[in-house]
Parts: sequence; structure tokens; C-alpha cells
Amino acid sequence: KKGNAENGKALLAKSLTGEAQCLKCHMVKGTGGSIGPDLSMIGLKASKENLYDSLLTPSKAIADQYLSWRIDSEDGQSITGLLVSETETSLTVRDANGKDYTFSVKDVRKKKDPKSIMPDDVIKAFSEDELIDVVEYLTTLRTPSFTADSWLIAGPFPAEGDKALDTDFGPEKKAFDVAATFKAGGKDVAWRTVRGDAKGYIDLAALHGGSSANSVSYMARTIESPADQEVTILLGTDDGCRLWVNGEKVFGHERHEAAAPARDAVKVKLKRGSNVVLLKVNNGNNPHGFYFTIEGGLDLKLGK
Repeated sequence: KKGNAENGKALLAKSLTGEAQCLKCHMVKGTGGSIGPDLSMIGLKASKENLYDSLLTPSKAIADQYLSWRIDSEDGQSITGLLVSETETSLTVRDANGKDYTFSVKDVRKKKDPKSIMPDDVIKAFSEDELIDVVEYLTTLRTPSFTADSWLIAGPFPAEGDKALDTDFGPEKKAFDVAATFKAGGKDVAWRTVRGDAKGYIDLAALHGGSSANSVSYMARTIESPADQEVTILLGTDDGCRLWVNGEKVFGHERHEAAAPARDAVKVKLKRGSNVVLLKVNNGNNPHGFYFTIEGGLDLKLGK
């Protein structure tokens, strides 16, 4: 049977908050969750038969990076989810609701779970015709999409009003260099790391706490590209922003609005090798944060 791709697209979008909840775990072009695989290129990677198999029997074949782990801690907690990070001293597991739990390695036992974190009855929210429509839409997804799960951040710097977006608080004075501190307000300021949530949102209000209101922050990432190529940056910030790529300002706005994925689309050229992305976001009052996705770039990777 051939489905209606447009109806499938609408059904998938509705799943972000509806019963099916597909986009609670999966991301499409920067919208959705980061629990399961990004589906932005699934139409190139999987046949219709593969897609039906994955939806009807999700535990039949599980990629190594999406294996479930059961973590039992000495204090009685038992969490099953994806292992999102592990060091010599700690590990972090993300459950099916996108909540992260961090444990000390010495206080837990971990064991592989043979079942997929994707529920076996995920298709119960769709009729047969709706399932066919969703699969039809998934086969049309053939554009690569890249979302960084963490950023380097400097700030917040106290700043009131939109004029702060055109005031240099330090990082704009010279080529971006995360290996060194920079001067701001007579003090040495160092970069630190901030991670996105399960939906790819960087929540600056939660990070800054009481310092979030009337402030400006800088976020930076190095993106490695295997070739010169044109891409589209999908951006949604709360509030206004300025965006630089390799030292060139490519976008900015002064709107005061809640962040939303892909609200703005900015075409830029990446060069072969390392590309430095610098994003500056101001805030009047909470909420405060941003979404950032690169669409159309082949084989992009995060730099160090």
C-alpha cells in the first residue's frame, strides 16, 4: 500500500505531544527528542520493510549505541535507559522519558537489557492507514541533520536591553580560542560546558539561575566538515541573538519570544576542516535558551 506522506508528516508532528510520542524520542530536522536515532535521513538508510520492522518489533535489531542498560544502585534505585556518558568515576543513563540520572561507578551494577527502550506497543496510537502514512513520510526524509548535544558557554554577563547584543563582552575581540580565558569586566573568564536536554534544548535559565534575567551569554562549538559545503542553520533563541561562523556575522535579531526549533533558517558556507560557530543570546526575563541544528551538511562532526 502507498500512503499519504503529507498526512504522515502531520501525524508525526502531532506525536511530539500526542499519544504516539514518536518525536518525544526521535528528532527530525532539529525538532524532537534525542533518546532514539535522528530520523532526518531515515529515507536513505531504511526501506519500507525495515521501517515497518522497527515499528512493529523494535527489539528485533538494536544498534550498539541504542542498547538499553539496567543500572542498580546501592541506595535501591533501578533505572533502565541509554548510557549517554561514562567516565572512570561516574556514568549517566537516560530513561525513556528523557530524564538523565548520574551515578558514581563504584556504587552501581550495570547490565545490558535485551529489550529496546522503544515500547513494543508504540503503534497502538495509529490506525493501519495512519501507520502507512507515517512510514510513507519517513521514506521521504533524505536530508542530513546535525544537532550538537553540548556547547561551550561563557557568561552570563549582566546586560539590559537589546543594545547589549552589539556590545562586545570579550569573545568577539579576537578569533575564538577556548584554550584560554579572556578578560571581561577586569576579570578572567573561562569557558565551561553546557549540555542540551533530551529534546535538544539548551536551557540557559536553568543553568544561570538567578543570574539569568537581563543578561548575555556566548556559546561556541567547532564543527568539522570533510569538504567545502553549503548548509542551513536552523535556529530558535530566547531572546535576541547574534550568530558568527568563522568570524563572520551571518545572522541576528532582537525579537523577544520563546525559543522554538527551526524558527529561523540561515544559509552559510562551511569550509573544509574546522569551522567555528559563535552564538550570542540575550535575555530580558525567563524562560531563556536556544535550539540549534545544522541541516544539509554531509558527514559533519563535533570538533574538540
